[in-house]
Amino acid sequence: MEEYIARRLKGLEVGEEEREWLERAVDFHGHLCGGLIIGVRMGLLGLKELGVRRAKGEELLAIVENDTCAADGIQVVTGCTFGKGNFIFRDWGKMAATFYDRNKKRGVRISISPEALEKMREFREMIHKLLKEKGNLPFEEVFEEVRRELSGSNLEKKMEKTLLEMEDDKLFDVREVEIEAPAKARMFASVICEECGEAVMEPRARLKLGKIVCIPCLEG
Repeated sequence: MEEYIARRLKGLEVGEEEREWLERAVDFHGHLCGGLIIGVRMGLLGLKELGVRRAKGEELLAIVENDTCAADGIQVVTGCTFGKGNFIFRDWGKMAATFYDRNKKRGVRISISPEALEKMREFREMIHKLLKEKGNLPFEEVFEEVRRELSGSNLEKKMEKTLLEMEDDKLFDVREVEIEAPAKARMFASVICEECGEAVMEPRARLKLGKIVCIPCLEG
């Protein structure tokens, strides 16, 4: 993995801390890409803005507004994960995330800047062009085909260089936000679904014709 990262980052100005987190993120995510870089840098900036360290418990909350590769970078850097209950997904299709410190009751929302989007315009236009050309294929095949064509290309390298070398205040827009933090994760007793026989958390159980059932059995 270190060899892979060294090859991909060769000739780029990347700090030691950032390089270390990129290595950890690639190990988790599987490959280096623009979205992962954005997520790593967004997560690092979120911690810096709030003056906190990587979360060990639920003291830090991350709310992401897309389900792209950036989400994995944010999870790795911040320690906010689905399993801890402090990583929340909002399906809004925006390259943005909110970081909230429960102890200080303080939050910041970080989004990709218009300046950064403009610098990546050529890359985004190429993606749209390839997607349009291959639009008759299933989405999964289109995605893999586009990724293969762009992987390692000069255009991809140019984009990654931009994302790695832009200053934080040029790459991102940051603003303070007030949010109503969700309750911390809870543990619940389990009940047995009377149709499939599997255990299900009590609050997720439903009644169907007088029987306790899980959601899949209710909907199936």
